[in-house]
Amino acid sequence: MASPALRAFRSLVVCALLGVGVGAGCTPQLSEDNRSCPCTAGYTCCPLSNLCLPDGATCAMIQVIADRAIVRQGGALQVTVNGTELGDADNITLGSLKLSRPADAKPNSFRLVVTIPSGTPPGPLDLTFTTQGGRKMLGQAGVVTVSPITIAPYGDDKQNDGASDSPFRTIARALEVAGEGDTLHLDAGMHGDNSDPYVRYYLPKKATLEGDSSSNTLLSGQIVIAGDAVIQHLALDSLVQINGNASKILITDVQASGDGAGFDVSPFASGATVVIGGKTSVSSGATKPVHWEADDGLLRVIEGSVLSSLDEKDGEAIRMEGNRVRVEIDSAQITSHGANAVAMIGQANVLVHNSLFQGILDLMGPGTTGTVSNSTFQISSATSAIGGIYFFGDSLSVTDSIFNVVGLFENNFSSMIVVRGCTFSGYREPAVLLQRGTMDLGNMDDPGHNQFKPGEFVTENPPVALRVVAETGMASASFSSTTVDGDSPPLGHVMGPATAAPYYSIEQMVPINFY
Repeated sequence: MASPALRAFRSLVVCALLGVGVGAGCTPQLSEDNRSCPCTAGYTCCPLSNLCLPDGATCAMIQVIADRAIVRQGGALQVTVNGTELGDADNITLGSLKLSRPADAKPNSFRLVVTIPSGTPPGPLDLTFTTQGGRKMLGQAGVVTVSPITIAPYGDDKQNDGASDSPFRTIARALEVAGEGDTLHLDAGMHGDNSDPYVRYYLPKKATLEGDSSSNTLLSGQIVIAGDAVIQHLALDSLVQINGNASKILITDVQASGDGAGFDVSPFASGATVVIGGKTSVSSGATKPVHWEADDGLLRVIEGSVLSSLDEKDGEAIRMEGNRVRVEIDSAQITSHGANAVAMIGQANVLVHNSLFQGILDLMGPGTTGTVSNSTFQISSATSAIGGIYFFGDSLSVTDSIFNVVGLFENNFSSMIVVRGCTFSGYREPAVLLQRGTMDLGNMDDPGHNQFKPGEFVTENPPVALRVVAETGMASASFSSTTVDGDSPPLGHVMGPATAAPYYSIEQMVPINFY
């Protein structure tokens, strides 16, 4: 509860904002030495506050008493106002809440019974009202403080009301009283139960589910979201199911781990926006960290977040099955212990920047387009040489990136990959495999400035840095300002002694243009 000095300061602030004078009931209610009545010489006792003020100062005209200092969202309280000339009190507000004129107001007091609406932002609420037919405005700051609906290991579902100073014991009890826009706050400790696979926690629309910290607050059990929601400062060990059409979900500072942990965007969540940020980390084995089945949405993985699949067979930290989905991966890490770090089966628009991939960025959806910049691609694990970008879509631009893996694999008759300023070093495969489509590694008007060299573990003898594998002559590539194993421009024959390694390999006749 705020100290008397702090309450007096808040009262001065309210008076200044309202433009109320000293005589209107906003005189500071404390003497210099904070004495209660009776008063010594030179001080006057104010009857409402029972405090002494210096002679000549005006005592407060009202006294506001709330039956509780803290009330939760959706909770109720009673407020009593004492003073003079209160019989026609009107235009009453508590925070942003407009209250009805009290029917039983007396000249010296009136009483308010208030239910705090769900979704009221946490924080202190000020009371203001008018008297004398609206000519005089009175008020008091910080009458009550609104808190989130609070759950704590030491709480009580039967005796407590869910305020921060009277927390519930279980999230199930908190959800019984939670409404749209409410915040459910989990104090430090372990909450929920994942031993029952049928346990579900259904969040109300526009809810915020938060913990004390992702390092000390764990929630077990599946969460189901049907509307907008925020999940933050929390550790999870179970699935979050997103079902809301056109919903907006923000996930920040969440640490999710375990075989069942992850975020599943169901087909019902068409048009959903999911933002994973704030250094969120999701590590899962049996499920995908992100599994997206809905159409027409937006997935953003940003701000140092890490998605990691522990599945050594399929991997897939992100599996995208919906169509017309935009995927933005910026300053993030996507890791797989299997083949694919990302598998995008449906049509997508992909934007990747300043990120690390361990495993394949597999863009297989017809009509997919994308841009990749300033990113690094590595092998998926110590036992696998798989990584890079596999592209089966329409068009892809790759700039200023590093490939310590197979690099780029293109296998679509109509696809086009434009590559500028990249460094390729295959691990056990050549840096680039081109089967079908067109790869632009530079031309006379727009030099490529790419570098290729054989990887450390390329098994071919002699090693190969660049390979073009054509199917019925349907592949083409062009180079300019490009270095292949130190030779620029790349030449069509072996340089140096007969035992020297070739700088690239062409397995079938294809239209290759060197500039």
